[in-house]
Amino acid sequence: MAAVLITSCGGIDPEKEVTGIELDTTTLELVIKATYTLKATVLPDYATNKSVTWTSSDASIASVANGIVTANAQGTATITAKAGNYTATCAVTVEGVLINGVVWAAYNVGSTGIFVSNPEDYGEAYQWNRKENTNFLLLGDYMGSSYQTSSSWLPENNPCPTGWRVPTRDEFLSLLDVNRVSNEWTTLNGKNGRRFTDIGTGKSIFLPAAGYRSSLSGSVSDVGTRGHYSCGTQFSDFLTNNLNFSNADIKIGDIGKADGLSVRPVAK
Repeated sequence: MAAVLITSCGGIDPEKEVTGIELDTTTLELVIKATYTLKATVLPDYATNKSVTWTSSDASIASVANGIVTANAQGTATITAKAGNYTATCAVTVEGVLINGVVWAAYNVGSTGIFVSNPEDYGEAYQWNRKENTNFLLLGDYMGSSYQTSSSWLPENNPCPTGWRVPTRDEFLSLLDVNRVSNEWTTLNGKNGRRFTDIGTGKSIFLPAAGYRSSLSGSVSDVGTRGHYSCGTQFSDFLTNNLNFSNADIKIGDIGKADGLSVRPVAK
């Protein structure tokens, strides 16, 4: 007796319906601004409708479009892929680069609260304990900076994006621990700077030699030859510690609090 296959009129052959969906990974760790394309496999192979719908539990942290996950801010989010009545998820953790126990951002701060586009971009120059960058300063005008009344960078003056802050002196010192971190003067996409690499993991960050903005003249000096990075710990009432490097040396130095320096954040 011959077998007869019966399908509902106008419906989908039940033998060709979706029976599941799988992702190529169920966990992701991304640096802010990084992307990753999740690959979804709809089961079975011969399913009639293989369309996939993508959603994120928190798009402000990790957004998704057509499977492309974009890391937007520090935190965690869950990416969900749905096909038919089935779903698969991927847990996404967004963070910076872990070097010697400290999570560093991969980018300098540009405008207040915003990262620059590329690791080699200089970003803006910030006075110590001030939220606004110095490009908007009139010469000699400190716009109410509280650098004389606080021994550390106040949270309300934090110029970094959400989830990040200005590093302390100890955190900069962790980059100079030669037993755990190597560093070299190098060039990235035509910009001079120093690369710091965690010896244990091989993960690294590049700090461009962006120079600094003088509070006396308003001009920018040392561009391409020396990096001056803001520290959240003061040196004295009118001086701040800073990470200071060139092709010949690297140190924790001191500089006037009113001078404008680069900011490379660490995670809060």
